[in-house]
Amino acid sequence: MNILVINSGSSSCKFTLYRLEETNLGEPQSPIWNSSCELHDLQISHHNTKEIKEKLESMPIPSQRIDVIGHRIVHGGNEFLQPVIINETVKKNSIKFHV
Repeated sequence: MNILVINSGSSSCKFTLYRLEETNLGEPQSPIWNSSCELHDLQISHHNTKEIKEKLESMPIPSQRIDVIGHRIVHGGNEFLQPVIINETVKKNSIKFHV
């Protein structure tokens, strides 16, 4: 199983790729690839999008072979003080933002 983990912050975006083998599921896994890029502003810009795309295209396996993607969301507000899996209950109980 190939797992891509994305950690997007305010000034950078980090990528880590893991290959999980059934024989060692209980052991910490070493990444098979790491990369990162600096974000040039807080808005989604053409430059940021292009750089992120280039980083993802440099993975040692094609994106079609990624089985799972995890993304770290930085701020959970006062309600989420530890990591949670985003499921229907979390969505239902989350603060709603209106634009």
